[in-house]
Amino acid sequence: MKKRLNFIDIIIISFVILAICFAVVYFASNLGKTYKTSQNKVLHYVVELKSTPEDIGNYIKNGDIVRDSITGTVLGKIINVDIKDNVEIRENTIDGTFIETSFPDKKDVYVTIETTPTLDSNQNIRLDTIDIKIGKMLYIRTKQYAGSGYITNLNLFDKEK
Repeated sequence: MKKRLNFIDIIIISFVILAICFAVVYFASNLGKTYKTSQNKVLHYVVELKSTPEDIGNYIKNGDIVRDSITGTVLGKIINVDIKDNVEIRENTIDGTFIETSFPDKKDVYVTIETTPTLDSNQNIRLDTIDIKIGKMLYIRTKQYAGSGYITNLNLFDKEK
């Protein structure tokens, strides 16, 4: 018995060909990105840790090495720890406004971390497999602290000779 191509066979073959074309275009567009460690650049970035315990200053110190809690990637070395009173912005549901509130036994901590970044051809900043961008949440750990916070500031400098 001789088999012929019917309409459904043609549709299936078309989808397979389209999927292969999309895969080729996707992978070909990512081939142009090259990553290289920039030995002449230094990155300082600030991670905001909200509502931490009051005694946080005993656990986060200048000089501590910071790692990503998930991958273990070294994110850099702490060069500054700024501890401030906790401030939260909440909605007042009665009149629809926003008000500043705080928890008296909590602190907000701004940790400045220094590292040597990896830059791609579009000048995107990476540390190993982690993109470093303002607003990105990082899960960090040091010898005595583990927590999460958002990147609030990035500064890329030329390394002084």
